[in-house]
Amino acid sequence: MDKTVAIIGLVQALFGITIFIAKRPRHLSFVFLTIWLAVIAVFLGASLLPFQVTDYFKPGIFPFLLLFGPLLYLYVNSLSVENFRLKPFMLLHLIPLVAVGIHRPIVSPVSIGGSTNPAESAMFFYNKIYYLLIVLSLLTYWIFSVKLILSHRKNIPNHFSNYTSKNSLSWLISVLTLFLILFVIDFWMSFITTVLGFEIGRFSFLSLNLTIFTFIMIFFGINQSVIYKTPRVVKDEPENPENHEARNSRSLLNEKQMEELTNAVFQ
Repeated sequence: MDKTVAIIGLVQALFGITIFIAKRPRHLSFVFLTIWLAVIAVFLGASLLPFQVTDYFKPGIFPFLLLFGPLLYLYVNSLSVENFRLKPFMLLHLIPLVAVGIHRPIVSPVSIGGSTNPAESAMFFYNKIYYLLIVLSLLTYWIFSVKLILSHRKNIPNHFSNYTSKNSLSWLISVLTLFLILFVIDFWMSFITTVLGFEIGRFSFLSLNLTIFTFIMIFFGINQSVIYKTPRVVKDEPENPENHEARNSRSLLNEKQMEELTNAVFQ
């Protein structure tokens, strides 16, 4: 069942990537959605492999989930902030991913989904930290994103005549809240079962969560139009002497007509 759901999610993610790469006109929000779907595709694809990714790629796929929070925040920024542009300091959002990606090979990582083993207790201790970082990252970026959307909604009357589902981003708050709840529940259950070693009955619906989230984001992402369109800059063209003379003659003609009308009125 889990593999079937993962395959469906993988196909959806690849389909969404194709759509947003080809979508016109281009906009920065489509770039973030494309990267987001690519991360989901890699994660779901790795879950279908018959071996542990860490056997060949020591950092593993799990650290890439630390991109979910930053991509969420940057996507909301690209929609709700007028004239939003990427800046060098935004690379700081990648620090947790880079730190975990470097740290895991150093400590000879064990699989996040593996069973606990007393001989590997020190290694599983780091898994606890990774889990905690991902949950805190999602919560933090979710709070920042919601605050950004609420701030944007206050400014809508200054730019638009009325509220619509597309310029108010109401759908995004609902989708992200549902995703956050399901994601955090699943990760805390994984944390309790896998890392702390408490055996509790649970259904792992991370793949299902990502599959549903992928479908919803593709649907709304396609229908979400650009809120703040970048104004076109019209370059000044060199003045044509003939056009200048024509305008002057029209201006002179208008002055003569006004003078004749004035004389006709007062005579």
